[in-house]
Amino acid sequence: MKPEKALEKISSALFPTPRKERGGHLIDSDAYYNLEGALIDLKRTKADPVCIKTIERVQKQIHQVSRILIDAGVK
Repeated sequence: MKPEKALEKISSALFPTPRKERGGHLIDSDAYYNLEGALIDLKRTKADPVCIKTIERVQKQIHQVSRILIDAGVK
């Protein structure tokens, strides 16, 4: 597989295009926003702070990947 195709597949896996549900609701499966939802739930339930910090760190890494893909014209 060519590197460009691999980058496109990675981008699609991490940042898929939002889709509409039958009721017209928009469903976004973006990895960054999925982690955002998980963080909200963990903070609300007073989860272990180390777990929260780990998810925040992974979210920052995914954001960096997103910026790289955007700058490269892939996303």
